[in-house]
Amino acid sequence: MTDSRQPDSKEMIEYLLGEMPDEQKIIFEQACLEDDQLFEELLAVEAELTDDYARGALAGSKREAFEHRLLNSPGSTEQLQLSRLLTQKSVNTVSDDKSARVSTHFRDWFDFSQFFVQRPALGWIAAVALLALAVGLGLLWRNASGPERTAQIPNPPRQETGPSPEQKVSPSPPQAMVATFVLTAGSERDAGAANDIRVRPGTERIRLVVPLESLHEATNYSAVARRVEGETVLTLPNIQATRSSTGYQLAMEFPAQSLPLGDYILTVSEVIGGNPEVVGRYFLRRLR
Repeated sequence: MTDSRQPDSKEMIEYLLGEMPDEQKIIFEQACLEDDQLFEELLAVEAELTDDYARGALAGSKREAFEHRLLNSPGSTEQLQLSRLLTQKSVNTVSDDKSARVSTHFRDWFDFSQFFVQRPALGWIAAVALLALAVGLGLLWRNASGPERTAQIPNPPRQETGPSPEQKVSPSPPQAMVATFVLTAGSERDAGAANDIRVRPGTERIRLVVPLESLHEATNYSAVARRVEGETVLTLPNIQATRSSTGYQLAMEFPAQSLPLGDYILTVSEVIGGNPEVVGRYFLRRLR
């Protein structure tokens, strides 16, 4: 990609899968920073590639490259987006601030000079006032350079303030930050649409809410989160259904570190007589 032509979808897939040479990769990333339309096309190709992977349409070396590049190290396009925003903001801020400072200083000096040009008498008065001010500052400096005489004023006794023995202040326990996400319903054969999980720094727990179309006969439910490769990372047993404004729902809460960054399939089952029966599957994507 050394010429001025626009890269095609094949070259974008090579970039996303880490198959593009380093020299060509640098040129491509610079083009994405300067061309909004090219960057939007790259995002669209990444979305199509992710859908193909979720549907099992990727196979062989491309599937392995997708898992190694995008699942284990997600966020390449997000880093490009951040670089674009920082570059645009830096250029606009420096240009605006510099122009504003030059314009303001020039206008203030011009107004100040015109004021005295149009009033010669005031100019002489201002000159005399400045001379008198300089003489006064000189006298003050000479007096201040003499021997210092400071009066020693005793400090008043310090009174300790605080709660009386009868008033005991009990610290309130800190409340943990919880991020809540309502999942998009999927079918038993398909994981459904992707549910992006993004939490702010400092979030300690995650709550997932699964709407139910109707209350089943089961007294409790269970949920299992597995990576797309099949590895189980989270098991949530004994989940009770609760009533909501639209029907019933399941609320699952767990520590945020229990769900690392990556793509998962969440399988929700109802437990009848000790036998679990799948009622829905959900595609989760933990981004941060």
